[in-house]
Amino acid sequence: MVKPENKTKTILGKKSQDTKKDSQEPVSQPTKKDSQDPIVEPTQKKRVEKQLTKEERREKKFKKFQYQEQIFQVGDVCRFFNENGDLIGKIMEVLSTDPKDQDFGKLRVQWYYYKKDLNQKQIKLSNKQFDAISDVEIFPTNHFDKTFVQTINAKCTVKTLEEYEQLEQVGEDTYFTRASYDLNKKTFKPEFKEWETSCSCKLPTNPLQQYVQCEACQEWFHPACEKTTVDDENFLCSKCKETE
Repeated sequence: MVKPENKTKTILGKKSQDTKKDSQEPVSQPTKKDSQDPIVEPTQKKRVEKQLTKEERREKKFKKFQYQEQIFQVGDVCRFFNENGDLIGKIMEVLSTDPKDQDFGKLRVQWYYYKKDLNQKQIKLSNKQFDAISDVEIFPTNHFDKTFVQTINAKCTVKTLEEYEQLEQVGEDTYFTRASYDLNKKTFKPEFKEWETSCSCKLPTNPLQQYVQCEACQEWFHPACEKTTVDDENFLCSKCKETE
């Protein structure tokens, strides 16, 4: 992995629609009764407008930019370079396009947490509960920071759990999310107990774990929870066996 350069590159992008309009008020034309009022010469007026436009341009926000021949925009979730392992974050804002600004070339980012970033004791989950959290699951947090454009390594695809389970092929930078994580309170939203569950163990679904489907009720179960194997072609869950 190549460490990002220290030099800052110019950000190109599309101007947002909520920028300020030209604040230059129209110059009133002199009348016969008021012929002593000063008249702004056309060249002077043009010079003033040009100066204002330059100043306003520095305040305008950009929603898109190009880096390494790829277009990025506000709202994209990306993988960012970090010496201890790449981080996942959502681009919230392009901070400045003014080379004289200290935030030139920087992005405001909302960081996401991997499972490995969570402290099991702090979130008060048992081993089985913690195993239900997937290694391809990420959690948007309330941690916001600034980082340089050059730290972007790749775009990521973030799905819901349902969308992720429907994918036929899963790319390297494809993840799913079903909850956010509060760094201060050490809690999920929605809470862990509110996540959709499966199996007789009533734990949240982890798409990286193995499941077997009941022929009768069509629900999915961990083979170990039902004392069976994934090779059982005529599998019936314990509940359906009782109703036979």
